[in-house]
Amino acid sequence: MESTTKNRQGDAVLRTLIARAFGDDEVPTADGFAEEITEGWFNVLYRIHLRSGRRTVLKIAPPADVPVLTREIDMMRAELEAMRLISDRTAVPVPEILRVDLSREIVDADLFFMEHIDADNFGFTADAGGLPPEVVAAGHRQLGALNREITSVVGPHFGPILGEGFAT
Repeated sequence: MESTTKNRQGDAVLRTLIARAFGDDEVPTADGFAEEITEGWFNVLYRIHLRSGRRTVLKIAPPADVPVLTREIDMMRAELEAMRLISDRTAVPVPEILRVDLSREIVDADLFFMEHIDADNFGFTADAGGLPPEVVAAGHRQLGALNREITSVVGPHFGPILGEGFAT
């Protein structure tokens, strides 16, 4: 997906981010270590192959100077908090957050590295006819159960996950 909010970075910047997050020993030396994951609409995501062979996903928020909707301001920070809450309060599988950089020193945006999950996107695969109907139906039932568990999490207030809210 193409969007003005995609904060794409070159290999040199990606290597600098990897060094900061994982140390110089994990910085890839060969080309082709970063592959953009293009399904998203807002942030840019890269599948990163570290020098050790380990894979991770780097997610970078939009550039600071790109206009976004009010509800999209600091959305990555809200996403990180939501992932933490889901991980802490449910049995729903959530990728492990490996490193977070909110300093905006290297890139003009928040970013984080998370665990890479080696799997195809269920929705895209199902929509493309790559799964039998009974597998799609079972997947939808499982997604429903996971969503039910997520919506059982009660927050301290009504409103944005970060910042002020309203008493419930």
